[in-house]
Amino acid sequence: MWGAQNSASLSGRRSNAVRFAIEAACSVMLLLWAYDLVGAAGAAWAVITAILILQPGIELSIAASAVRLVATLLGAGLGVMAAMLFHATATALLVGVLATVFFCYVGNLDSHLRQACLTVPIVQMGRDGSVLHTSLERITAILAGCAVALIVQLASEQITRRARLALQGKRDKVQEA
Repeated sequence: MWGAQNSASLSGRRSNAVRFAIEAACSVMLLLWAYDLVGAAGAAWAVITAILILQPGIELSIAASAVRLVATLLGAGLGVMAAMLFHATATALLVGVLATVFFCYVGNLDSHLRQACLTVPIVQMGRDGSVLHTSLERITAILAGCAVALIVQLASEQITRRARLALQGKRDKVQEA
């Protein structure tokens, strides 16, 4: 009995792993292709986002996307404001992170805290020195990563659903015979 349960659990884990691998690979390939096609910067942030938000099931991925978007907008906004007030110094980084913690606490955004705080140094430590430009680049990349991952996952779920229905139809025909 335990062996059958363990086998079913392993099969479910393997199925989830294979599905994640396919969805992640498709998302990464599409994002890299699109970024290369338009010559935009920030592909790495889009890829990281797509991988972070892919969850088992579209509902969880949508929730993860929402958290990622809100956290990014909050952290980027506060990071940019702190950098403009304190001229992109260590003080700006400290103020940006502390302000982000404060606003996450006040807004009851506990699940957003780490990602929002992480966004502050990401936008303040851009290559070209323009905090606003870096912030917009990263926000665009995160939006792109979320959108592509969700589209890929929706397509994957539709393909899986149709394959299951076709397989069930074949099983039903075999049982009738």
